[in-house]
Amino acid sequence: RCSPRTNIVFIKVHKAGSTTITCILQRFGFEHNLTFMLPRNHKSDLGWPNLLKVGQTYYYIPSADGMFNLVVDHTVYNRPLMEGLMPDNTVYVTVLRHPLAQIKSVFNWYKVKSEYGIHQPDPLGAFLKDPDRYEVPYVISRHHRQPHSFTKNFMAFDLGFPLGLSGRRKSAKNFVRKIDREVDFVLILEHLNESLVMLRRRLCWTTKDILYDLTPRNLKSYPEKFASSLKSLEQRHRNWSNVDYELYENFNRSLWERIAKQGPDFAEEVRSFR
Repeated sequence: RCSPRTNIVFIKVHKAGSTTITCILQRFGFEHNLTFMLPRNHKSDLGWPNLLKVGQTYYYIPSADGMFNLVVDHTVYNRPLMEGLMPDNTVYVTVLRHPLAQIKSVFNWYKVKSEYGIHQPDPLGAFLKDPDRYEVPYVISRHHRQPHSFTKNFMAFDLGFPLGLSGRRKSAKNFVRKIDREVDFVLILEHLNESLVMLRRRLCWTTKDILYDLTPRNLKSYPEKFASSLKSLEQRHRNWSNVDYELYENFNRSLWERIAKQGPDFAEEVRSFR
């Protein structure tokens, strides 16, 4: 019989359903009296978008023994730092979402239309026709923050991909291989129930441990109409945000490969969990 895993780094990807996963992990941590890595000054992130550095405690509250059980807040993935703060048997987990769905959510949540001064009725379509026109003046370092983009490989950035390497196919492939080696499990938002059941088995948790509120977190209604055809939007977005697509397609495929290796009881467990 396996023992429940209690040391977990959750790389919280923006606008990918990650708050739902965070709530699951927080509840588990509270119930088992685990030590969280917490941001200083009541902030909601651990230094994001800056990269935390070894020995630097400016962004987080140190623990009594210098180690933690759980990381669940927004931070840029930095394996060397995390290995120095987490036990050796830590499980690394993240979540991805279809990049086109993610950028729609980003546009809505961060009011990108207003930030970029896009006045067309279909702001995302207008942006993706000429993203450099809108993006280049905006991707700057403000308040000593690391330059980053809300629209270009945003999920990859959270996972540690440097913005400056965007667009290079070889860099994208190498990065996906790196994440595949280092991250133990990647949930896919579009298949959340299957992902959570797989995660439960991976962590040796109970079904109760992975229950979640069906009410979406951080929900905002979409005031804009995305008038462009989805196919043309996706192709333009893929050209702009290629690393996110490489990540999503790789880990969506690997999720179903893992599921195919499960016994016949897997489908029954998913049905019961739903």
